[in-house]
Amino acid sequence: MFHAFISYNHRADERLAPILQRAIERLGTPWWRPSPVRVFRDDATLVASAALWPAIEAGLERAQHLVLLASPAAASSPWVDREVGWWLARRPLANLLIAVTGGDITYDPSQRDFDWSRTTCLPPSLRGAFDTEPHWVDLRFAAAQPELLSLRDSRLRSAALSLAAAVRGIEKDQLESDDLRTHRRSVAMAAVAGVALGVLAISTTWALRSAGEQREVARANRMQAESRRLASESLSDLARGAPGLEPAIYKAALAWRLAPTEEARAALNRIDADSAGIARVLGTHTRGAYKIALSPDGRVLATVGHEGAVLRWSLATGLTVGTAFVTRGQPRALRFSADGSHLMVLGSVREKEAVQPALALFELADGSLRQLNDAGLNALRKALPEGRFARPCAATSASGTRVAVAEASVVVVQRVVDGTLSTTRLPESWRVGAMGFAGEDSIVILAESIYSGGGLRAGRIELAGAAQPRLVLGPLRAGDGTQCDFANFSADGRRVVIADRGVWQIDDALALKPQPLPPRALTAPERYGHHAPELDATGRLVAVGINGTGRVWDLDRREPIVTTPKDKGGHGPALALSGDGSRFAALLDGVPVVWTVGRDAPVKMSEPDCSQREGLVDRCIARLCERLTGELDDARWREMLGSDFRSLLDAAKASACTGVKH
Repeated sequence: MFHAFISYNHRADERLAPILQRAIERLGTPWWRPSPVRVFRDDATLVASAALWPAIEAGLERAQHLVLLASPAAASSPWVDREVGWWLARRPLANLLIAVTGGDITYDPSQRDFDWSRTTCLPPSLRGAFDTEPHWVDLRFAAAQPELLSLRDSRLRSAALSLAAAVRGIEKDQLESDDLRTHRRSVAMAAVAGVALGVLAISTTWALRSAGEQREVARANRMQAESRRLASESLSDLARGAPGLEPAIYKAALAWRLAPTEEARAALNRIDADSAGIARVLGTHTRGAYKIALSPDGRVLATVGHEGAVLRWSLATGLTVGTAFVTRGQPRALRFSADGSHLMVLGSVREKEAVQPALALFELADGSLRQLNDAGLNALRKALPEGRFARPCAATSASGTRVAVAEASVVVVQRVVDGTLSTTRLPESWRVGAMGFAGEDSIVILAESIYSGGGLRAGRIELAGAAQPRLVLGPLRAGDGTQCDFANFSADGRRVVIADRGVWQIDDALALKPQPLPPRALTAPERYGHHAPELDATGRLVAVGINGTGRVWDLDRREPIVTTPKDKGGHGPALALSGDGSRFAALLDGVPVVWTVGRDAPVKMSEPDCSQREGLVDRCIARLCERLTGELDDARWREMLGSDFRSLLDAAKASACTGVKH
């Protein structure tokens, strides 16, 4: 049984018909009760069928009222005309309700029919059907904005109430009163239900949050325990020396990712203090640059940091390039070979209460470390009284095929290609104060008396043409000597600059002759903590750092070339001159700055954001953590972590390398 059948044209009233159906069915009925009224609307009621009219006719048969949505489209629709014609033939005319949604409707009382010359919305089957003018509902306003149709519109609500009241057989005001009462009751019940649901939601949320917080606390405690365990294992690996360095770094990085505990931070700082491994991974100095060098052609800039990492810089971009080299110990000297093919680093390492030298030679063509095997240092160690080093010297030949090391009165030269060694001893009471190669087969030295004020003399060690190197010493010159850390030679060995002694010319007879200096070119400050002056290949240009300011002087013209800003540290700064004299570099506040001689504007390299003497900063730990924890394959992680490696890696993926404590 249907209380109403809605006849309409889909194209004209597809939006309005469903709203009217809903209104007729639900007005005055509480939301929790089923509707006492059923309305037939083809789109809502019919199922797919090959016989459309029989299905519509069955709906008409079961309907008590016909609601006609009149419009010009409905007037021209054969389906609407057929439905109305069927109704007029079988049902009371009083149960036909007209709602005009478009067009015009005019009734002519004199003709007792609609004025069909002016009526445009009714189907032909209604001709002569009404003896008196029927009551019809005007819904033409709804066509203006069909997308905004809603029973909240007072006009649409009033029209819907008229149709619903007629279908139900009650007065419109009674239905409206019932609907308002039902609405108020629904609002009250909704409010009560809302309060109840709110209380339930609050209690549920609290319970879920409490459970979530407990789970998070348990997870954080577990991650902190794992982090501390891995940090402890990392330090144990580090104690094994070189073989344990890689697993030590990886475990410490993973520990930080699981939870940034103080133990994980301490392990990372200890690794950084004992090696250059972390600086190598990050490609930056972690404890500040200390020494600087320029290649002979001025195209390559190199720095070595307190942690022992050697970086190369692009003068075009100001960024590091290539893989960082790794050295041992605190660096003391950084030198290019005369042809720029090799880079030598001399450092010092404290071992068993004694300071031992560490020497590395890098071949720049492929970035490899030439294997010196410490043979020269071991030979030197055996020749020294009690094997003790004070401040050794080191130098490399023009093409990097030979490396010389010296301490006290002994000079050991090693051929890199085959490890062949040769040893030269100075006369008794003399020691090596400075040393450098002049080409491939000749070493120039400054020999100083072991007695204060005992004098200074130049010397040469010839390596070619004899079974043993030949030592030649020049005439004695009064005064004190120097140390290798504070002296440098020109490429031909004809000039030497000493931090607090000035520049000396070495003639063919190896006589030392002081060179006239520009005013204030060199002073005699405290030597400790300052860096060696630099000469270009010809010895014409000299660079010296005094009390935090670096200066380059042209010795032949006796005029200044470059003066740097003052370094905040007050010592040095560390300086470098290219062999061809085209470029000059200085470490100013830990940042490399390069001048092209003859130009005003220097080029500042990008400041290393990890440099900090007190320990690794969080952003650098995070960068290390992100890079390392996603780098290795499962086999390597299993080897380092054991069978539970997968659970640790999965837990790490759920954490970020942020440094925020759990």
